[in-house]
Amino acid sequence: MLIATIQEHYDVARYLLLKGANVHLADERGYSPIYNASKNGDVRMVSLLIDHKCNVNQASEDGNSPLLSAIAGGHSDVVRILIKHGADIHHTAGNYGLFPLYASCGGCGFGYEDIVDILLENDVNVNQALSSDGSTSLLIVIEKGYFSIVKKLINASADMHQASHHSFPLYIASWMNHEDIVDYLLEKQVKTGECESSEGRRW
Repeated sequence: MLIATIQEHYDVARYLLLKGANVHLADERGYSPIYNASKNGDVRMVSLLIDHKCNVNQASEDGNSPLLSAIAGGHSDVVRILIKHGADIHHTAGNYGLFPLYASCGGCGFGYEDIVDILLENDVNVNQALSSDGSTSLLIVIEKGYFSIVKKLINASADMHQASHHSFPLYIASWMNHEDIVDYLLEKQVKTGECESSEGRRW
């Protein structure tokens, strides 16, 4: 099953499942069939595994879930299917507590606005923070300059005054020279007096 899902051999996987293959079998890293299929963005394989009652929240040894693996690859169709079938949209992984919204906002390297939209449609907690340093999804999209996602998060009630262990949203926007985001935060009446980093730098 593991090789079939890694190699995206749908017919082989279907045959093995019909013959009683273990849909939850995992390798030494905890990578399961549903994890592999989600990472590959293989919609047909994901649907097949769900039809055979796989656990859509089966995580790897380092805590990564199928949903997180799909988000990391920008596979929005798989993300939607997993959530429809019960994937935990607030699951945290790793030593610093990576979670789906943060991952889709740039925590895995890239921002995926279509996945952010899916999570918002499913009432994700927009103020969830990393367990390591308190960073939020709003903070990382501000840092990366993803203005359209910034607006969506704030319109979904993201806290403009929620700080990480290091700084506040307005401070980051100012430090990164994102003038459009600074203007937007001011337009939304962010408190400028809170714009200070942990080192005491002020906006």
